[in-house]
Amino acid sequence: MERGKGSRAAAVGGRNYEAPPFIFLSHSGKQKDFVTDLYQALLRVRHRPFFDKDTTGLSLPPGRDYSVRIFQACHGCKMAVVVLSHDYIENLWPMLELQEFFLHDPERLIYPLFYELRPADLSNGKNMKRWKDRWSKSRRRWHQRMVELQNFLGPEGLKINLDIDKWEENLKKLQYRSGEVRLCPGNCDQYLCYASTASASFNGKDIKGMDMMRQEIVNLLERQSRGCNNSIEIAVAKVGVHGIGGFGKSTLCKSLADFFADKFCGKSWWLEFPSSVTDSYMNLVEQIKAILPSLSSQSDVSNLEQAMAALEAGLQRNKVFLALDNV
Repeated sequence: MERGKGSRAAAVGGRNYEAPPFIFLSHSGKQKDFVTDLYQALLRVRHRPFFDKDTTGLSLPPGRDYSVRIFQACHGCKMAVVVLSHDYIENLWPMLELQEFFLHDPERLIYPLFYELRPADLSNGKNMKRWKDRWSKSRRRWHQRMVELQNFLGPEGLKINLDIDKWEENLKKLQYRSGEVRLCPGNCDQYLCYASTASASFNGKDIKGMDMMRQEIVNLLERQSRGCNNSIEIAVAKVGVHGIGGFGKSTLCKSLADFFADKFCGKSWWLEFPSSVTDSYMNLVEQIKAILPSLSSQSDVSNLEQAMAALEAGLQRNKVFLALDNV
């Protein structure tokens, strides 16, 4: 049976698929390229992801039934990363995966990754009307596809029922899940996303996989700096790193600032923005004041507006590396 065009799924597991997978990546087909990058990143830090495009025999070998395997992974995973987008919410297969996450284990760790959406969008009336209209128009066709799927699975197979009436509630549950990851394509040229502490864990002051993550970012910046024809330098190269709290993004920022210090003649800094809107910006102001003498003659600033204006002016006249934390 051909799998629905609306999604792709992956789970991290071993060579024997009967063992419960650790992470399940649930996403729509339009995010396939992004999830392929994530799959490759997990491989580089010595994880063996279960991925529906891996036909080497470790995940979905040709000629084998993959519908059963995918739902087994969905039911047995310890953690789910849900790449939320309009396309995800308006298609059968990813919403069916989300349904099964909550149905089989309400306490399962689920981390929403907002792809061109924000948490508040999940309770926005206009959005919900759009999604529910889509579900209503597709209900009959989707029910027929579920009948075909259940016939394919057989009477002794997995029981997968379509419960569209629960979908709105499931989406609202995601709005209040801790550890959310936001992805906003367009703000940066390239994103790395390590959504789970399984792919990076602390070991004293270091992080396992730190060298590989740092090198990946260095490679991306170097490719951007040469432009499309690999020869023309561009004014700004930027990479965004997104992930749940506690997996080492701040440590990675500091590591990158140290790494680039020689290349930028000491003009390489880590700036930490407040972690919440209620925190004071004065610490950031003091950090900027400390680096302004290397960039500008204007270093006497007393508030955030003055500090940012002086920093912007200094950046226009100098080649620097900045690692901005908590932005």
